[in-house]
Amino acid sequence: MNSRMKRFALGGLTGLLATMLVALGGVAPVSAEGLSPDDAAASSAVVATDGLSDEEVEGILYMREEEKLARDVYLTLYELWGLPLFQNIASSEQAHMDALKTLIERYGLD
Repeated sequence: MNSRMKRFALGGLTGLLATMLVALGGVAPVSAEGLSPDDAAASSAVVATDGLSDEEVEGILYMREEEKLARDVYLTLYELWGLPLFQNIASSEQAHMDALKTLIERYGLD
């Protein structure tokens, strides 16, 4: 992983996770003054159309590939060893991929 990706992974992960939560409807952003339910819904819509930096786009696409790789590794380990643990982890990796796919589709990153 190059230094640019390391900086993204360390410095931008919190913001990306917050964006994912908002994009997936898990949390509505709230300012220091607070937002009404209508304002929170409008704010979520703004996040969906707000632009991403090149670094954020690269990071989202990179993370999706990493999640795919991890899923495939755990599926292979499950096939080799037959331990349910590996299948459970593969399912979690698939959930991560699905969350990232939502962001990719929302921002038109295909």
